[in-house]
Amino acid sequence: MATVALQTVSKRFGSSSHSAVNSLSLDINSGEFLTLLGPSGCGKTTTLRLIAGLIQPDIGRVLIRDRDVTSVPAHRRNIGMVFQSHALFPHLSISENVAFGLKMRGIVGLERERKVREALSLVRLGEFGDRFPSQLSGGQQQRVALARALVFQPDVLLLDEPFGALDRKLRETMQDELRELSRRLAVTSVFVTHDQEEALMLSDRIAIMNSGSIEQAGRPDQIFDFPQSRFVADFMGIANIFDGEIVSCDRSGAAVQIGRLRFETAPSAGLKAGQKMALAFRPEHVRITPDGTACGGFGAGTVISRVYQGVTCTYQIHLDDGDGRILVVREAVPSGACFRFDVGAKVSATCAKDAIHVLTR
Repeated sequence: MATVALQTVSKRFGSSSHSAVNSLSLDINSGEFLTLLGPSGCGKTTTLRLIAGLIQPDIGRVLIRDRDVTSVPAHRRNIGMVFQSHALFPHLSISENVAFGLKMRGIVGLERERKVREALSLVRLGEFGDRFPSQLSGGQQQRVALARALVFQPDVLLLDEPFGALDRKLRETMQDELRELSRRLAVTSVFVTHDQEEALMLSDRIAIMNSGSIEQAGRPDQIFDFPQSRFVADFMGIANIFDGEIVSCDRSGAAVQIGRLRFETAPSAGLKAGQKMALAFRPEHVRITPDGTACGGFGAGTVISRVYQGVTCTYQIHLDDGDGRILVVREAVPSGACFRFDVGAKVSATCAKDAIHVLTR
């Protein structure tokens, strides 16, 4: 059952000719952790604010638990929100900050105290109730913000890039904690980020947004391994996208011509001979060998750059295909060495048929 349903929702600001959100429809299932992922300006935060009731759509409807809340103000939607800025009251203690939402709902006395204790215990801050925000680290303040959002058992938890201001190590720690907490509580959550790794780590489902619309939605592995468009492939880190044409197609797969190169792909529905399309190859799925003489695949090429990245090394290969194409290859760094190939080395490059993505849009 969907906890949140957006039905052909659109939102435009001022006199802009472009909609921040454009005829967007999306169901968010009960207990699901869904991430809105995309570049800056794609509409993900506007979508979150529409769910929260902080802004109203120009057209379309917002439903929460089958109730039309399109015109219902934010404070009557039973929504918990966590922002990047924490938004804690500096003059209130940690317990008072967490209790604020309960106070606004008329929950008093021992019940309020109990709920605050339970919420702080959830985020491992049970002994910090008497302190003030200025006495806590950035990560601890974000835990307080999370406790405040969860204390009244919201129908939906909304998180707008909550870890964006934290350093990498602390951000990864908070991601682990949020993932464990959201699974344990089974709270319906909508998370906004532009960080692909964060989305893959946290989500039950990811919705990739582009220009106010959802480009593709699915499980993290579906988004990562099977992009449906050039935009999604590029955004999810597929650096190799080559335009081509299908020259033959049958149940066993398709043969695709890219300049002088020819590739065999795995079977894919809806393809036909003569169709223009693109092939996408993940850098980590391309294999290179040191001889530069192999036939098939990408053929031979020359290493023109290499970048050491700790556990991986990324190469750029100038292909000898007559068209000057550049192939990006990423491979694990061998034990005791930084690089397998020097700049200027001749190599051969291939890619397995089932690792080739066919993009028709």
